[in-house]
Amino acid sequence: MAMKVLWTANILFPEAKALLEGRKTDLASSGGWLVAAAEALASREDTQLHVACPAAVTSIRHLKGERIHFHLFPGLQSSGEPFYGDKPELDSVFRTLIDSVKPDIIDIHGSEYAHSLSCLRAAGDIPTVLTLQGFLHECAEHYHDGLSKWTILSHKRLFKKGILQEEDSFRSRGEVEKRLLSQVRHFIGRTEWDKACSLRFSPDADYHSCNESLRDAFYDGCWRWEDCRRHSIFISQGSYPLKGLHQLLKAMRGILDKYPDTLVCIGGAKITEGRKKHLSNYGRIIASMIRRYHLSEHILFTGALGTSEMKEQFLKANVFVCPSSIENSSNSLAEAQILGVPCVASRRGGTPTLIPNEQMGLLYDFNDTKALGRCICRVFESSDSFDNTQMRQMALERHDRRRNCEALVRIYNEIIKNG
Repeated sequence: MAMKVLWTANILFPEAKALLEGRKTDLASSGGWLVAAAEALASREDTQLHVACPAAVTSIRHLKGERIHFHLFPGLQSSGEPFYGDKPELDSVFRTLIDSVKPDIIDIHGSEYAHSLSCLRAAGDIPTVLTLQGFLHECAEHYHDGLSKWTILSHKRLFKKGILQEEDSFRSRGEVEKRLLSQVRHFIGRTEWDKACSLRFSPDADYHSCNESLRDAFYDGCWRWEDCRRHSIFISQGSYPLKGLHQLLKAMRGILDKYPDTLVCIGGAKITEGRKKHLSNYGRIIASMIRRYHLSEHILFTGALGTSEMKEQFLKANVFVCPSSIENSSNSLAEAQILGVPCVASRRGGTPTLIPNEQMGLLYDFNDTKALGRCICRVFESSDSFDNTQMRQMALERHDRRRNCEALVRIYNEIIKNG
């Protein structure tokens, strides 16, 4: 008899969205790894996968996909985001959902939202595991690293939400997250950092290691020096302080002294565009830095990127940079590595697990923007002789979908057996 697995997700899967709305959609970058993992698990004959997704519904809706059962629950705010904090009213929603599915095991993906805590409470005696993503309380601690309070406040519009208020929101939500982490008996993670963070709150819990699978498109293709744009930098996100765009702009002064044709391509919307009074606090800071450092000809915001467009940006770049103030395991970094793109990343959070040696990329201390510049220049200097064979081999092994799926099933069976 197939093992019945119930997942909770923070996103509405594309297949479920298509079934709900009658049209196909691309998930773009966020959550693609989760969809890939779900499809691998659901393809097994010994597993029946059910996924609970927050959606704009008034009651639980069951949708049967090609291989996955979707259970849409009313878990969205008016903004379209899942509820934050603790929402006890969701407990009864999950009790109903769990009673209808009758799973052998529940896998809660992420500790960020209210439905995670409600699902844990509603699970009762059913074996439950939390698959770690990021940590809100850690995000709060590092939210505006590299930016002084004077810089933040001097670029903030009166009566408009700014960076410090965003940080407070992370901190408040992080307090609820800590409660969740302290009640979990089993964790699934993938970095030394997430292991240390999770066991700090629940030291008697069992930690299980399982690497992630990536989106299908990234297993095919290889970066080539001959095909990239010389002296181009790609970062996948830059819309809020955690992603560290401001640190890269600081480093650009030194980079341009050696490579005056350097171009930075930033995934996502142009946060510096539009009337000044309508820009976000962070957008105003970035716009000011671009003016002050005379970078307008060296910055390009790509707009929202679908899977194929993201892959194209990786392959065109001379170097991929992950300048985040905190990351657990950046999916963009993993995607760059599996394509063989030269990588530079800040030595924060779980990133050192993904870059254990210089074949996998170069690490620098987040606050040392001169070191960031030196790393990028070092990549530019050596790109014509860069051999990405070992990088791609290690990344392919780490993100091997069959192996990771088998590891996940072993973990589930162990938890079910031992409780």
